[in-house]
This record gives sequence, C-alpha cells and structure tokens, in this order.
Amino acid sequence: MSKAEIKACIEKELDEMVWTDTTGGNVSFIYYGHPLGRSVCAIKKTYDLSGKPFFRVFWDGFGLVQSRDLNTLKKDVEQLVRIKRTKEF
Repeated sequence: MSKAEIKACIEKELDEMVWTDTTGGNVSFIYYGHPLGRSVCAIKKTYDLSGKPFFRVFWDGFGLVQSRDLNTLKKDVEQLVRIKRTKEF
C-alpha cells in the first residue's frame, strides 16, 4: 500500500467516526469511535453540587479534561483523534 492509499484509508475511517449516547440512571456517557470498532474515548456527564452539568473526558479509563461546554469538548476530542491517528503513519 502506498502512503496516499494509507492516508485515504485513515481519512475514511476518521470521517466515519460517530458520537453515541448512553444513559443509565442519573449518569450518561457519550462515546466517540468507529461504528465497527471500539470507542476511542468517553465523555461522562455529571452534575456539581449546584446542579449544573459538567463533562469529563476519559481516555483509557482516566479522566483527563473536564468542561461545562459539551460542543467545544467534542470538537477538541475529534481534532485530537485526527492528530493522533495521522501521526501513527
């Protein structure tokens, strides 16, 4: 496989990545990954003592980043995944 073919495959895989929601009780998780593969990360929605929601990103089981703005957090995760995948090749 040439570098151009590998790059095209990676781009296709990254374009197919999706967000999926799961809710159980008062905790919800939002997973990011390829529909045919495993999830890359999870975002956990929780609430502080005042009742305001905040979101924490988990990579490999460790909570690394937390934010109150879910949309910005999702965009940051998508960009980080793209950077990490393209650096692999």
